[in-house]
Amino acid sequence: MAVRAKAGDNPLPGGRAGLHPHWLRASGLHAGRAAVAFAWAVLLLGVVLAAAHCVGIPDTPRIVRVVDGDTVVIQGGEYVRYIGIDTPEKGEPFYEEATACNRGLIEGKTVRLETDVTNRDRYDRLLRYVYVGDLFVNLELVRQGYAEVYPRELFPDNKHYDLLKQAEDEAKQAGRGIWG
Repeated sequence: MAVRAKAGDNPLPGGRAGLHPHWLRASGLHAGRAAVAFAWAVLLLGVVLAAAHCVGIPDTPRIVRVVDGDTVVIQGGEYVRYIGIDTPEKGEPFYEEATACNRGLIEGKTVRLETDVTNRDRYDRLLRYVYVGDLFVNLELVRQGYAEVYPRELFPDNKHYDLLKQAEDEAKQAGRGIWG
């Protein structure tokens, strides 16, 4: 049942009549104070949510799961895709070996993540160069012959392209992994 305001009941700005919600009357808040309190609450919520988003990805997370040769899951559930390299997919030759190599290098370890130009890929995975101590994981997978390097012109993330490409050329010449 709708309640109609009578003239003089809880005047609102502009001389219009209106009723306060029951919680407002019970709290003893004036309409103006309630509006200010609401605005502060919305502002505080926005700050908290923005801060949570900014600090959600640690610089040195722990690896909780190895998905395949070039993708892992870090603490907090974020997927991380290694920048600049591609390892065999499930069902392709050397998939198991590439995944096992990656697992041996990083599973359960704390890593350091390095960014380049692109933050996320089209699947919303973080794009990163990954390190365990001084070991550059992206590079080590290429060196061992379990990953190929994307062409420089395919993506803008080329901070370590020359280093990765040199390792790929060496793995090809030695006939390691996928190059054998």
